[in-house]
Amino acid sequence: MTGSPEQLYIDTDRLERMGLITPTENFTPIKEEYRYIKRPLLDNAFGANAAQLTNPNLVLVSSCHAGEGKTFTALNLALSMVTEHDRCVLLVDADVINPNLSRRLNISDQALGLLDYLNSKAEVRDIIQSTSIPNFKVVSAGTRHHHATEMIASERMKQFMKELSSRYSDRIVIFDTSPLLGASETSVLAKMTGQALIVIEEARTSQRQVERALSLLKPNMAIGLVLNKSRTRQKDYYGYYGASQR
Repeated sequence: MTGSPEQLYIDTDRLERMGLITPTENFTPIKEEYRYIKRPLLDNAFGANAAQLTNPNLVLVSSCHAGEGKTFTALNLALSMVTEHDRCVLLVDADVINPNLSRRLNISDQALGLLDYLNSKAEVRDIIQSTSIPNFKVVSAGTRHHHATEMIASERMKQFMKELSSRYSDRIVIFDTSPLLGASETSVLAKMTGQALIVIEEARTSQRQVERALSLLKPNMAIGLVLNKSRTRQKDYYGYYGASQR
């Protein structure tokens, strides 16, 4: 099955009602928060540190557990990066068991996506969907499959990541993935990316759980932490950022 996918219309008013960033000139506190979060990721992807990382333009967004705000963070991060001049962003829904990102963007269940590619029913060009927001493209989770988690850890997934890293090296690719604890395929996926952003819910996730999740990541990747649902909403000195979540 081939053919360019139709452009996805994104209702920015709906995004705003959901508490998400919209690509307008209006100042909002959440836009300022994500400016702090995106800057080191962009520097790692395209700055001086890029040479020290493997696939630095591929960024995994995950959490320890479900419900900590990783999808909210991945989507806001992508929308914030789109405001950069001459920067194209590709957002991939790699949480194939719970494709919340695809639902938030109102992507049709019939749209070809990641699982269709991994099941050899589509090629990369068939699943990258342009949107009504300039320089913002998405890949949905795709058609549900009973071997979805195994497919994420497959050789074809490695080919997909390699193509995104080499053929599309001028764009940043963000993966919304399953939580690290309890989903072994996420740690496999992390080995294919150069950066990881881990979302941690304040007053819920313990330090021990965070350490366990971080131990599943490869040691030579750039790792950032986002403290979510924070009461202080202020960036501290340890790479935690106070981003709100809906």
